[in-house]
Amino acid sequence: MKYIYPMKNVIRIIQIVLTLITAYGTYGLVQAEMNGGATCPEVFGISACYIVMGCVVAILVSFLSPRLHTLFSLGSSIAWGLAATGSYYQYKELAQCPKMDNGTSMCYIALGIFSTLLILDFIHGRIKKKKFG
Repeated sequence: MKYIYPMKNVIRIIQIVLTLITAYGTYGLVQAEMNGGATCPEVFGISACYIVMGCVVAILVSFLSPRLHTLFSLGSSIAWGLAATGSYYQYKELAQCPKMDNGTSMCYIALGIFSTLLILDFIHGRIKKKKFG
């Protein structure tokens, strides 16, 4: 059972790296939006890129202290919901999400990243409570 406890640190590092990668990618979209390009669909008149960036910042801040875990839950849940909705609309061709150079919709990528973050957080919580296995 001792080998599981360092795993919670590995999980947290993976979460931080994934979040930093997401912040880097989202920053480029936000920058394009600020320069006048309409790259992301709007949600209630606000660019989804801005909302996702706010969620990513909340997730990053949540890593500073365990007391701030609510920010992680809030940010990742909202971002996952936006990514899931955007992926659905992209699949049904009701809206267009930004695309990567290879043509892959960034909504699909975001859905995968935020799903991974939420799953890792669930596992991290189980290890922390010693209820893993």
